[in-house]
Amino acid sequence: MARAGPWGLLDACAKAAVTWLRRALLFLLYLTGHVPEHVAFVMDGNRRYAERQHVDKATGHTHGYGKMVEVIHWCMELGVRHISVYAFSIDNFRRSPEEVTALMRLAEDKYFELARDNGLAEREGICMHIVGDLTLPPPSVQGAAARLMRNTAALRRHRATLNVCFSYTASEESVAAVSELQAAVRQGLLQPGDVTPVALHGALRTRHDCPPVDLLVRTSGETRLSDFLLWQVAHAHLCYLPTLWPDLSVLDFARCVLSYQRQRPLQEALRQKAAAAVAAAAEAGPGVASTGAGAGAGAGKADGQVGAAATAGGVRMACGEQQEVAAASTAGEQTGLRRRMGSSGPAGPHHVQQAPDNGISLDSAASEMRTSLWALCRRYASLAAPASMPGAKCFSSHGHSASSPEPPRADPHGSSAGSRGVPCAGEGSSGGGLEAAQWRLARFFDRLEKARIAWIASHVDL
Repeated sequence: MARAGPWGLLDACAKAAVTWLRRALLFLLYLTGHVPEHVAFVMDGNRRYAERQHVDKATGHTHGYGKMVEVIHWCMELGVRHISVYAFSIDNFRRSPEEVTALMRLAEDKYFELARDNGLAEREGICMHIVGDLTLPPPSVQGAAARLMRNTAALRRHRATLNVCFSYTASEESVAAVSELQAAVRQGLLQPGDVTPVALHGALRTRHDCPPVDLLVRTSGETRLSDFLLWQVAHAHLCYLPTLWPDLSVLDFARCVLSYQRQRPLQEALRQKAAAAVAAAAEAGPGVASTGAGAGAGAGKADGQVGAAATAGGVRMACGEQQEVAAASTAGEQTGLRRRMGSSGPAGPHHVQQAPDNGISLDSAASEMRTSLWALCRRYASLAAPASMPGAKCFSSHGHSASSPEPPRADPHGSSAGSRGVPCAGEGSSGGGLEAAQWRLARFFDRLEKARIAWIASHVDL
């Protein structure tokens, strides 16, 4: 119940002042540097928060949902267009039945709350995608997720996209994407030469129009990716915070964005180097194609991107240690030039310091995953392609795309730009030409989208 009299007026003024200060801070961030296009969050620490507050785990997860809504507002005010949150991992089904049941009930209730008229999605213009293996949750949760995606897709105003990774792991997502590509090649929808990083990116559950992650934030002090968006975060700036998720403040978020802005020139250089490595491998021929793919995927390895620990006077954090990889003079060797970003000295109540170098590369799993997936895609495509297929005989020499792993942009008429297939010599427009490859990719992405729409339509009544 709201306070009456002067105390109620004082509370209202205090809330208005906090809102004004928050918006002013985010506006300054918008003016001082580049705004990340895609920000991902690993929402960790709800159970520990519940233990500290002496409440049950379900209450802790409810507080975590409230913080998610608050963080979405921060991102919207900053101008972030794509947001991904790690809500529930497939591995979480191993928890106690009571906790899993409570989480499923919470997901169903919140999906309904988000989808209703004048809810968060409609007020902010957010198109929501539930990303994951949705055959695993109960039918009632599947129906709530389907209705949420249907309602938000019909919004007239789309300001941002929210990917809720629920019943999700990157390993399962990658296997599903490779299976889709294998089936498309077997059915003749794609040629083996069309199986490129662009095609694999588009076959992932995050869809072909989702850009790679620019900034990933994980709370609770854990310094691992936990099988979250491994392909998409290959060159992301990683920030690990000691704060539990429900306790995350706008100042914590602002510090992560500032760290990303300082590191963005290096991030762009690494992405360009990755694209150049893939292009060079495609031009060099089959002997170095796989090596080039690995170099492209691993060009931006981070070395202990963020170390965070609580200190008596504040927080010690080092965000985004990056390692720039260059070719060595001897064959097969590489040298790394490490660049650290950190500031010395206090900055108000918190200060930023460099974390000790422990020699651990925390996103090496992402780079290795990209390399392994690419090799697996090439193998599956070559096995699935019929011998009479025009592209099968020239896959070995032109199987690699000259494009970067950026997703193609498909227009409403079905054409696609951004996917640069490598044509096979002597093939016409019906074979491996550039325009034909783009058309086949656009058709493949359209089929995936129709399959998603069909799943939604078949589950909205559950």
